[in-house]
Order: sequence, then C-alpha cells, then structure tokens
Amino acid sequence: MSLEWLKLRPWNGSQQTAFEKLSVQLLAHEPVPDGSKFVAKGSPDAGVEALWTFPNGDEWGIQSKFFLNALTENQWAQIQESFHNAVARHPRLVKYTVCIPQDRADPRLENQRWFMDKWNDYTAKWRQYARDHSLHLDIDYRGEAEFLDRLTRPEHRGRLLFWFDKHLLTIDWLRGRVEEAVANVGPRYTPELNVKLPISATFEALGHTPAYFDVIRGHRARVRKEHGRAQAGPARKEVACDWAALDNETEEVVSALAVAQAGGVSRADFDRLSKLASVGEDKAWECVQAIDEFEKKKAKDSDRQLRESMFSFERKQLRDLAGELEDVVGFCSSVQATAAADGALLLVGAAGTGKTHLFCDIALQRLHDRQPTLLLLGPHFEDKEPLTQIASGITGLNLSRDDFLAAVDAAGEASGAKFLILIDAINEGEGQTLWVKYMPGMLKVLAGHPHVAIALSVRDTYEDSVVPAGLEDQMAREVHLGFAHEYSATKTFFDYYKLKAPSIPLLNPEFDNPQFLKLFCKTLVNLGQTEVPRGLPGLTAVFDGFLDSVNHKLAPPAVLDFDEKDRLVHRAIDNLVQLMASAWTYWVPRSEAKNAVDNAFVH
Repeated sequence: MSLEWLKLRPWNGSQQTAFEKLSVQLLAHEPVPDGSKFVAKGSPDAGVEALWTFPNGDEWGIQSKFFLNALTENQWAQIQESFHNAVARHPRLVKYTVCIPQDRADPRLENQRWFMDKWNDYTAKWRQYARDHSLHLDIDYRGEAEFLDRLTRPEHRGRLLFWFDKHLLTIDWLRGRVEEAVANVGPRYTPELNVKLPISATFEALGHTPAYFDVIRGHRARVRKEHGRAQAGPARKEVACDWAALDNETEEVVSALAVAQAGGVSRADFDRLSKLASVGEDKAWECVQAIDEFEKKKAKDSDRQLRESMFSFERKQLRDLAGELEDVVGFCSSVQATAAADGALLLVGAAGTGKTHLFCDIALQRLHDRQPTLLLLGPHFEDKEPLTQIASGITGLNLSRDDFLAAVDAAGEASGAKFLILIDAINEGEGQTLWVKYMPGMLKVLAGHPHVAIALSVRDTYEDSVVPAGLEDQMAREVHLGFAHEYSATKTFFDYYKLKAPSIPLLNPEFDNPQFLKLFCKTLVNLGQTEVPRGLPGLTAVFDGFLDSVNHKLAPPAVLDFDEKDRLVHRAIDNLVQLMASAWTYWVPRSEAKNAVDNAFVH
C-alpha cells in the first residue's frame, strides 16, 4: 500500500495546508511524557506548525512541506529558513521533525548526490547552527513510510478516511444533508424570523467554537487586569494582609484559565478552577477588610470621609478583582462550561418554543462558518443502535460505526471546532423505545472521540419517558424558554408580517412561544389587520383564528384524522373553559383535562 498524495483533500484550497493539518494531527497523538502540553500554531508560526512542551519545559517542534518531487535548492532553503526561525524563537527546543510526503532516495552511487545525501549534509549544518545558539537537538525526518505506518494504525483510521477521500464529509456535502433536513422540517423553520437568543452561547461552548474560547480569554484578561491594578498603591506596604496568598491564588486562576482556553477541560478541571477562584475571591475580600480595619485605627469613626479616602483606590481595585473572580466561579458552574466539558447536551422545551428552529439555525450558521455539522430528525430513526444508523443508513455514507466516528473526529480536529451532531425531536417516531435503550452507550462511545459533540432536543412532557435516568454526569441539560419576553423577538415577527409593533411589550406568557407568536401574526394578516386590535371582540377574533390554524394542522389523516369542519379543537377548548369556569379556577387536574379533550374527539 502507498499513499496517493495527489488525492489529499485540500484544506482552504491548499494541499500544503492540508498536509500541515495532517502532520499536526499525527504529532498530537505521539507518545510523550505525562503532563506535556500540545499547541497547534497558526500562521506565522515562528518555524514550527505545532509544539509539544514537556513537563521540564523542553520542546518538540514540527515543520511540514508538501514537496512531492526531488527538492530544489529553493525548497531546501525554505526548510532551512524555518529551522533557523525555530532555533531563534524556541530556546528550549530539543527535537525538530521535518515532514515531507516522500521517502529519501538513497541509491549510494559514486559521484551522485541523492535525497539522503543532501539530507545528511543539511542536517549536519543545522545541528552546528543549533549548537552555535546553545541548543543540542535531535533532527528527524518523517516521510511517506512514517506517515503510512501511522495512518494504518487503528487509532488513525479516521484520518486516513477523511484526508484521502476528498468527497467524505466536506462542508458542501454536510450543507446538502442539513438543507435536506431543513426541508423536511417544513414551516417549523422560517429563516427570516431568526432571533439571536442567549441560549446560542451554550452551543458555542458545546462545539468549542472560537466564540466560546473568546469567553474564557475574556475572563482571563479581566482577572489579570484587575489583579495588576490591585497590586498598585501604598496599601501593601502599610496594611497587614496575606498579599502573597492573594497573588498566588489569582495567578493560579489565570494559569487554569489559560489551560481551559487551550481546550479539552473536564468537569473536574472546571471544579478545580471554581475552587481556586472562590479562594482568590475570599482572599481579596479579606484584604478589603484589613484595609477597613487599618483605616479605623488611623481615623476616628466619626471622620468617615478621611477614613474612606486613605486607600480608596486599593479598596475599589480589590473589590473589582473579587467581582471578576466571582464571575469565574459562576462561569465554571454554568451550563456552558458543563456542555463544553461533556461534549453532550440535552435541550428540553415545551411545544412551540422553537427547539427545531434553533437547531436549524445553529446548523446552517455553523456550516457558514465552516464548522462541520450534521442535523438529523428523530422520526427518521428506527429502533436500532443510533450511531450505526447515522453512519450507514440515515446519511447514506455506508460506513461502519467506528469508521464514521473516526472520520468525523478527524474532521472536527481539522476544523478547529468540534464536529457537532444535532438530533431534533427524539421523542418522535421510535423515540420512546429507542433512546432509553441506547442513549447511555451512545454517550459512552462519543466520549472517546474528543472532537465530536452531540445535542438532542426533546419535548418537556416526554423527557422522563424518552431520556433514561442517571445521565447527569454525562451530558449537560438546558431548558429552552423561547423568547422569554424578548421585545426584539416580537418586533422581528411584527416587522416580517408588516404589522405595527405594539408600543409596549406583550407580557402574556403565550408570546414567549415562537410558534404561538408566528400563528398569532399570521392570523392577524389573514383577518386583514395591521396591528393588534383593541378590545375583547377584536382579540377574540384573533384567537379564534389561531384555533382555526391549530385545527387545520391536526385534521389531516397523517395526524389525528378528523373532519376539519367539525372544529374539534374549538370543542376541546370550550370543554376546558367550561371546566375552569365551573370551578372558578385557572387550571384543572390533568385527568379532568384529558377527559374533556377526549370527549371533544369522540365522534
């Protein structure tokens, strides 16, 4: 077997970039001492595409050049320039690996200099150059034989599939599958009515997107900034407080945030970060209290202005630092942090809150940002192991489960964000038997693929019957509340339907439901209205039109199969209203409500 390098999948239009990505991925999985840290670099890269930093601070760097033919002098010069940059900017470098997709020819013919001869000559010069800069490092070569050896190992099977099949899991192919799913969703997704909601931050964290890491970077920057400010001023020289402990704890928080910013943080890591930040916050408040007590001794209690002005600057900065550390504690316990750590999310919501719309919007936006994503619909699953269904039947890829997961893991790793699998409405179809049996095992398998994440949505009334108990430690849970009095959402809908927006927010809880708001606006349009009518008769007509819409939706044979003209939805509502009116209450027991609705549908 040989690797057909011309079939290497281009990345951002370049096979050179693709070869760099592949080289970096393979380096990231090399055996190294425990506690080593891996960093993949962007461009410019200071002579290395990626680095392993060992616990003692020594570094192992890699440089890749996609040269398929005999190297020219100019190409040798490119490698040498990269090597010189690496030596100059990485003073702890102990190993330098050069990756070129060809083996070194070595016929050993007299008076002829082949690849191996030139490699030996150049590396001799490079080692001397390194010694001149006080470095003693190993320079090794990784060619086709070394790549082939690694890519034929079971753990790299997915990378072989992904990088050498140009048509497998491309962004265009994924977009086609997502657009097909969106078409099957039908009117539940109206892209013109997109409203940006805070819940989107959870999906940024789940997918390890740049926006999520920007949040962590922001926390780290603010803590460092406030810590630096808190170190200024004369209070540290005059006030007795354990300033060293405050500094140590804060620096520990900054270091832990740097680790989280690099990715791959577990729940235990977030727990540790939360404890560090909490201790640091306590230390900051202890120093505030020490300043207060010091000032009380220096000034009379009645002279409040003098007492509070002595170290007012330091007091404020310590309070600000405590506030930033408190924010870190809050972030560590947030659903975003849990989703980022678990790589799995359960989205729960009532009917009509926009779960499907949200999934469609997230999938299309991620693909626009070239973040690999699959959107699948619950009714399309049979009562069989779900990952196997995705790998073979549902997607049409005809891959084994293991090959599929290995390939999507490689795709996620290459993209710089996780490959996100979205499965909407798992309560539909075979959901009530399928997921109880297979969800725990599915999450266990996915946990072994660090560049893959999954989100599943379920209607709240079905959660207990569809989702098995005991998964709290394996997946985050988020409740989708719809618009939750988002006035901008109401305005977006009214503008789209060319209706006059209400002058004050519509505070009725029904208007938090996107599906209700959409049907409400469509009903106004159908009735020839240009704004929300005033008075009971006008609103009664609007809600009657809303019930007409629901009645029309439920009447077809594929749903409840009744004669639309019988207006059974209206009968059911009338029965419920009579029950409430007779009991002088806004609610009735579920059993009574069920009987009232069932009686309306007896025909």
